[in-house]
Amino acid sequence: MNGMNGMNPVYRLFCVAVLVVFLGEGFFTALASIPGQIGPYRLQVFSEPAVIPVGKARLRIDVTDAAGKPVDGAEIRSLVQMPAMSMGEKETLAEPLPGKPGSYSVEASFAMAGRFAASISIRGPL
Repeated sequence: MNGMNGMNPVYRLFCVAVLVVFLGEGFFTALASIPGQIGPYRLQVFSEPAVIPVGKARLRIDVTDAAGKPVDGAEIRSLVQMPAMSMGEKETLAEPLPGKPGSYSVEASFAMAGRFAASISIRGPL
């Protein structure tokens, strides 16, 4: 989490909850999207695939301003882990999605069944 603490100015949304519920057979489900706000930024966070497998998945983070206009050129970092259970996860830099203004994608790992939280930080033009 050192990278997030060293960013100034950074707007953080701690625990844009990617809360998941164990279903069985090694799969999780998540809400279709999770809304959030970090300073002047509005977020919608989606899991891809919608059914999160044990292992790797991607988070798509759509970022807009207060008027709903997509925000390009932002630096978005995410740290996904089980609350109070650090297992060596690392903060990851999201990549802009080509042809989708204001949309970013970041890989996340889900090592086992349970609840996970994504700490997201944004540094951008606003």
